Amino acid sequence: MRPIYKDGKMAQKINKNRIIYMLPFLINKINKVAALATMAILICFYMQACKRNVGNPVDLKQEYFPVDIGNWIIYDVVDIRHDINHDTLNYQIKEMITADFFDNSGRLAQRVERYVRNSDTEPWQFGDVWHSIRTSRSAEKVEEDERFVKLIFPVTEFKYWDGNAYNQRVSWEYYIDSIDYSGVVGSIAYDSLAYVMQRENSNFVEYEQAFEVYAKNIGLVEKQLIDLDVRSGMIVLDSIVKGIELYQTAIDYGSN
Repeated sequence: MRPIYKDGKMAQKINKNRIIYMLPFLINKINKVAALATMAILICFYMQACKRNVGNPVDLKQEYFPVDIGNWIIYDVVDIRHDINHDTLNYQIKEMITADFFDNSGRLAQRVERYVRNSDTEPWQFGDVWHSIRTSRSAEKVEEDERFVKLIFPVTEFKYWDGNAYNQRVSWEYYIDSIDYSGVVGSIAYDSLAYVMQRENSNFVEYEQAFEVYAKNIGLVEKQLIDLDVRSGMIVLDSIVKGIELYQTAIDYGSN
């Protein structure tokens, strides 16, 4: 039989004792509820994040460096050599991807055959073979036995890398100047272009400027390479001591 307390103070004291006695159990229960609620919120956020990641994979933009067998591009080339004389050559180059193979590192690579002719009225003459490699991280091209890092994936604006990381040349810091813009190169209009600045350096004794432009699903459509020794910082013919100027522009492309 439960005792009856007539004294109000005594009843109040008993209630306080009960509260004090139960307090650790109440705190523990509250902590468990809070922990469960926190865990539920974290699981919800995690599931939403996973859902977003699965639904939106990263676009590497590898289409700027296609590697499909049969792809070809024809370029007009202006090749100027400065020394005692200043000689200018005009010719055309055709590059074609002809086969896949595995390089010395076991990576899938492409054989790029190059053909040359002086004008579009002459037949193509076999020139040499270059190689290209595209991985999930980069696009490389072996030109005359020198390896250059052409692009870094994903292709994003203002990304920097050393284009000469795998050759014996002085380090050149490449960067993406513009991406996914439309424009006209030569006489051809393109929907999506990527502009890669490779070199921009000038002083009293040298002038260097190099860049390449890539078109999505086509590849390289423009190349400029100027590397000159000069006098007094003047970029005029009489002040050029020696060096090269190369201007390469795509005039046609396709796939066999």
